[in-house]
Amino acid sequence: MGLPIEEPDDNLESIMWRIWQDIENEMQCSKPFNPLEVVLNDDEIAQKLMPVQQIQLPANLPPPIAEQAYRSILQQIEVITIRRINAELFNATLESIRCKSQFRSKCKISATRMPDMNISLNVLPVSQGWIFEDNSSVAADKTD
Repeated sequence: MGLPIEEPDDNLESIMWRIWQDIENEMQCSKPFNPLEVVLNDDEIAQKLMPVQQIQLPANLPPPIAEQAYRSILQQIEVITIRRINAELFNATLESIRCKSQFRSKCKISATRMPDMNISLNVLPVSQGWIFEDNSSVAADKTD
């Protein structure tokens, strides 16, 4: 790219590395976003998504008896609501002495156990954008 590059001395390199470690920790860079993990970390929701009991009816059951069994079973089924989980992702940051900008995304995660026992996830984006914070007054105070 042709940009001038300066090799930092050990002290500057150490400072730069500590800054990166702080940013990496705050942004959770080493932890990929996994909506299922977010959902299952909520004990109440994880309990509601546990596998359900299976009904084993004989394949050769006469149709009127099978229909009666299904109706009896359906009357015992409880309908539950599983609340959505709010999640926030810290995607990017730019910082200087004068200001700080962060790009953040907010979403709501819904989960449902399907009849085939798979868990269906829906990640609904709610908002995303840059958040600007002016530090110029703080920087001016430090120079006074």
